[in-house]
Amino acid sequence: IPGILIGLALMAYIAFIANKRGYPRGKKYTLRQFIKSTIIAFPALMTPVILLGGIYTGVVTPTEAGALAGIYALLISVLVYRSLGLKQLLEVIFETAKTTGILTIIVGVSSGFEPAWFHQRCGIDFTERWHQDPFYRYDSLVKMKRELCKNFPSVSYWNEDFKDDLSTISGCYGAYVIPMVCGFRLVYEKDRWPEIDKNKEKLSVKEVEKLNADDIHKNTFVEEIFKQMDIIRNQWGKIHGYLNWQGVLNNAFILRGENIFTDFYDRPAFAHHFFTLISDVMIRLALKVQKKQRESGFYINHFCVSNCTVNMVSPQIYREFLFPYDKKIAESFERFGMHTCNWNVTPYLEEIRKLPKVGYLDMGIMSDMKKVKKMFP
Repeated sequence: IPGILIGLALMAYIAFIANKRGYPRGKKYTLRQFIKSTIIAFPALMTPVILLGGIYTGVVTPTEAGALAGIYALLISVLVYRSLGLKQLLEVIFETAKTTGILTIIVGVSSGFEPAWFHQRCGIDFTERWHQDPFYRYDSLVKMKRELCKNFPSVSYWNEDFKDDLSTISGCYGAYVIPMVCGFRLVYEKDRWPEIDKNKEKLSVKEVEKLNADDIHKNTFVEEIFKQMDIIRNQWGKIHGYLNWQGVLNNAFILRGENIFTDFYDRPAFAHHFFTLISDVMIRLALKVQKKQRESGFYINHFCVSNCTVNMVSPQIYREFLFPYDKKIAESFERFGMHTCNWNVTPYLEEIRKLPKVGYLDMGIMSDMKKVKKMFP
């Protein structure tokens, strides 16, 4: 029932938008064509019947039902629809194995050095104290590095005696520095990174239009960041570390929710206004933070954007709505880097190549690495 309701709602929304924008109508199907299409689609439509029927009747477990549905889908693709030949079948098997391997690595690594790993072994408390108290964070990082050295003695990367890099702002407030600056509240846990309060309403159009970059930079959260930096400088000298600024679209998505994706089409001028505001806040605050770090003796003058949500928009949308602000950020620093969560960054490369000062590009394993190397020698 939820699926049917979602489907009907999407159909109604698409019909409304198409009618509003005057999209052309497709050809009308006759009853005979409808019946013929239904008969052709019937074998494929049996896939969820096998999946859910097997589970609800208790004949198979959910895992077994998924396997049966997969085998059934493979058989009808080869024998009924003949959409898969031997060559295509081998490609499917190869891609499936590659994707499974990627996910296995991701799950293995992510379950390793999460805060929970250190909380269980060292008793580190990752609530507000870790993010707001430089002394507690320093002591925690000493314990965390000691635990790493103990568990992985063959890894030479960690040096337990080297503690200069522990007087740091890295990790503070997780991925939500900009949302915090804009007035959002974090929910902290002892064994995980903080998250945005889910009870907080996303920003409306009117709320965004009332935001002012000057006012944002004067709030108490910004004062708290610089208070921490003063403590670190007075106690240890150099202010090490890197705050997680995220990217323009990432921050917009956190602040405005899924509405930002319809804003591209319904309110393009508003979307540009919002991205201008976010990029200005990011640049101005990062420049101020990095200047203070340089004055302490820790040289930093680069910016890396996290464009995780870019894979949710087309290259055309990136070019029109996001590229101008990535370019503005890149021009404000000596070096520029970009993290993407795209399994395949290839469709976006032509635009990314136009960005100035690129020294780092993070991408998924499906990307055309030969093309990347050629475009970014």
